[in-house]
Amino acid sequence: AVASCCQVCRSWNREIGQDSPNLWLHLLQRQEWSQEIPAHMGAQDSNADQCRALRSLFQNHYVAVRDARALALAIPSMQSTSRQSTQSVLPEIEVTYQAFGSRKHAPHDTDICVAVEEWAPNHVLAGYANECSLRLFQAVHFRGKEKRCKELVCQNVDPYKSTKKRTCRLNAVGLDEETIGCLCHVSSSKLDDDISAFILVVMQREDFLMGESSAVAAKGGGDVTSEEL
Repeated sequence: AVASCCQVCRSWNREIGQDSPNLWLHLLQRQEWSQEIPAHMGAQDSNADQCRALRSLFQNHYVAVRDARALALAIPSMQSTSRQSTQSVLPEIEVTYQAFGSRKHAPHDTDICVAVEEWAPNHVLAGYANECSLRLFQAVHFRGKEKRCKELVCQNVDPYKSTKKRTCRLNAVGLDEETIGCLCHVSSSKLDDDISAFILVVMQREDFLMGESSAVAAKGGGDVTSEEL
């Protein structure tokens, strides 16, 4: 109802969503969350200032509770020893969880996911350190209401992958509406161990999407079957 009221006109949108602190105060009270505004948010000299502070306070509470619930749901599944366990996939609540290790062509267990970026609604881009790769996933419906993480694209971003003289490790990933930036650490027998050499790999989103999934690449082309999701 509140969201509908905000769409009636600009005045209502400004009053409910921007100027009045009452909405965010009500949401905090309904969840019985702390309404005390931290000192670092500064003085609240006007309704607009108080509205921004309470909105930030509500968002901080919500993110903390959401992440805690996600961990409580995911950890038992991650500890499951059977790949065929029904706990390896959880129904969608606020998040969709799937044990990535149970997928074919997944990164090695010791690999580290250094970044997860929102690509688009229901799409995330993940970067893996040791294999220096980017993988694009989509949450898709699978067998009714269940959702699975389908890998759409997997690309190795190591500029030295064709040579054995240098190796790269992915350290960080960032993206905007057009490009993807990858910060890679370069190691070589010619470089002093105390010297860190880094290289920034930049590619267009459209170029990245021309890649294949790891399953398709392993099969030498063709479609990915449902068993490979």
